[in-house]
Amino acid sequence: MTNPLAHAVATALAVGGVLAADDVAEVVLDLRRAHPIEADDTSSGRVTARDGSRFGFGLTLCAPEASSPARVLVLGTRGEIELAYETDRVTVRTPDGVTERTYGRTPLLDDLLDARAEREAGRTAVLRCDARSTGAFMRVLEAVRTAPDPAPLPAAAVTWRGEGDERRAVVADVEAWCERAAREQRTFAELGAWA
Repeated sequence: MTNPLAHAVATALAVGGVLAADDVAEVVLDLRRAHPIEADDTSSGRVTARDGSRFGFGLTLCAPEASSPARVLVLGTRGEIELAYETDRVTVRTPDGVTERTYGRTPLLDDLLDARAEREAGRTAVLRCDARSTGAFMRVLEAVRTAPDPAPLPAAAVTWRGEGDERRAVVADVEAWCERAAREQRTFAELGAWA
């Protein structure tokens, strides 16, 4: 949940307007690992904001393939919005149909330099990713840091593919479990995954 999939967590919280540390009421984690490492590689979590909104996460580095881009889902009463944040593609699905659009990207270094120039000219400038708006994300990172060590996944749920440097773990049904964790805002344990 911290790296390399930290962007999914930070982006979801930012899209939901949960920016400050005080915006977070609760963080519930289920950290797992397939690889013999100290960190998680397959995890789920739920962040509940002070306003009651909930954010579900299902994250893995152990899928059979990189089947879809990393994405953030916004679930609404009439449909959903999917942000594929690596490609800047937004897809809106409603009963009326599907709309898809790809947006441009502003490099953060350019944004920083533009803000500096604006401030030097005496104008107000707001950074797209100001450090003051990352407190909620830091609360999640701190919860991961202080959580119990990730639990090993059951050996029966893990197969190994490849040889040498290409050898990697693949977790059974991990894509389906991650999808459910995100959509239902429930952890793997709450869903009964790999029981």
